[in-house]
Amino acid sequence: SYKTHLEKLLGKRRSVMRDIRSRVTYKKTKNERQIRLIFPEACHEKVLRAAAQIKDEGIAEPILLGIPEQIKNSIEELHLSSLKECEVIRPSTSDLYREYSTALYEKRCRKGMTRSMASQLMKDNMYFGSMHLVKGRADALLAGVTRSYPETIRPSLHVVGAKGGRKVAGVYMAIWQNTVKFIADATVNVDPSSEELADIAQYTANFAQFLGFAPRVAMISFSNFGSNDHPHARKVSRAVELLRERNPKLMVDGEMQADVAVNPKLLSEQFPFTSLDKNKGANVLVFPELSSANVAYKLLGALGEAEMIGPILVGMDRPVHILPLGASEQDIINMATIAVLDAQRFGIHKVPEGPGRVVDAGKLFDAREW
Repeated sequence: SYKTHLEKLLGKRRSVMRDIRSRVTYKKTKNERQIRLIFPEACHEKVLRAAAQIKDEGIAEPILLGIPEQIKNSIEELHLSSLKECEVIRPSTSDLYREYSTALYEKRCRKGMTRSMASQLMKDNMYFGSMHLVKGRADALLAGVTRSYPETIRPSLHVVGAKGGRKVAGVYMAIWQNTVKFIADATVNVDPSSEELADIAQYTANFAQFLGFAPRVAMISFSNFGSNDHPHARKVSRAVELLRERNPKLMVDGEMQADVAVNPKLLSEQFPFTSLDKNKGANVLVFPELSSANVAYKLLGALGEAEMIGPILVGMDRPVHILPLGASEQDIINMATIAVLDAQRFGIHKVPEGPGRVVDAGKLFDAREW
């Protein structure tokens, strides 16, 4: 109780992550094992410190990619004894290097990939880590501390890819006061079509619900329910129609302006016909293109003093999560928690949901819709 009290004083983000982390901890049986979380940037001190805490707290079993001698020396210097038994892999000298190079060539040979290119790329920790994930030797991947977002996500898109060939999206959790909002897509798709917006909205709603939030989706635009007939507004309106066709049970409406979406009074007074909850407004905000979503989340963090968690990658065929460049140790731990919960949905099914309750994560959602 004292620890919980301290976490509340440290900010809403700590409290939210504590609730999420409580779902990650589970009692292992002979039919279960710990999630194996791969760190392609294990030579970085910040990553090693976070990995040690992740292992100490039983969140996951780290797999460390990098130069073994350098990693082992850092472990000794930083007194991270819990990492001494972790698997450490240098891609270029691994027994799996040739197998993975061949697999990459076969996967990308009709996209301009040559054997020599595949062999060279497989020396890169991100390509090797992504293939390690695809081959089932790891359960989730987390990276981005030392690389730009495009550099980090590109190998995973080449090797892992999106589920069902659809689009992936980057979601931020914005936390302030007693409110949590999900913002998408803030990192991947520059100008999504109506069909892609519908996919992004579904992925984000599934993610919000998986974390315990009942999704109320607003499709954001500069127009309110047909007030402007511009093609950009019609694109968003069409996305709402598609989403309702695909998932009639999902609470979604739009196109609508951002202030209307988050202001229940404004919503109920001016647009009483809305299908959103007029007492709560929306908690999932899907923006019409990357520019507006990216600007919105950055302003919320800089001026609105919101605590941001993300970007959280949704729609991948395996659990891959990208950290912001220069992420803190706590950011790494937070995202590792989400990555592990995601991996449990893919594979290990016994996941606590609330105090004393255990459910089958595989029954929460159809994995094809994640």
